[in-house]
Amino acid sequence: MSALHPDPTQLLKDWLDQPEVKAKFQAVSDRAMAAVWEDTQLRVPRTTEEKTDEFTLWLAGHRERYLEFLHQEFEKEFPGIGKHLEDPYDLWRMVVQGVWNMIATELVCYAIRGIAFSWVRDRYVETIYPGVPDFREGIWDVPLLQKTELGSEPIGNFTFDGSGNFLVVEATISPREPRQRLPHLASRRMVA
Repeated sequence: MSALHPDPTQLLKDWLDQPEVKAKFQAVSDRAMAAVWEDTQLRVPRTTEEKTDEFTLWLAGHRERYLEFLHQEFEKEFPGIGKHLEDPYDLWRMVVQGVWNMIATELVCYAIRGIAFSWVRDRYVETIYPGVPDFREGIWDVPLLQKTELGSEPIGNFTFDGSGNFLVVEATISPREPRQRLPHLASRRMVA
């Protein structure tokens, strides 16, 4: 591009690199992350289809709602910004690429922790619970914690693959056999 017609993508990147813009962009990202954990409609994926291919189908089901939330939050932080751009779609594409990837990671973190909660609930006493998952090289590590009088203490670690399939647990205490459902609850569940 010439000096008279600068590259709009480069202008957008330069604008996004400004400290005050970065701070506002981070504020939108922070609110988006908080929205995931406060979302009362969000449910942990249970079916194989929802978890397949690193939760692709499950994430797609939430994408539109969170993108709408992002758009509203971005407009609050940068009112009327689209009017000043040659192609407002470039800006929105940057937002989607940047913030949606963070939201998707946070959603999968929520899903992994929910799956871990179910596994723990069925095998350990109530004082044991999963911590916040950490994703590295296609594997989710989830600390296994025990409540104490002073807070909590790590007693082990879960490992899940990228699609939420349980791989291994390493703990200082042994899990018990999964709790059996009471027959009257199981039959009621089948009727519903």
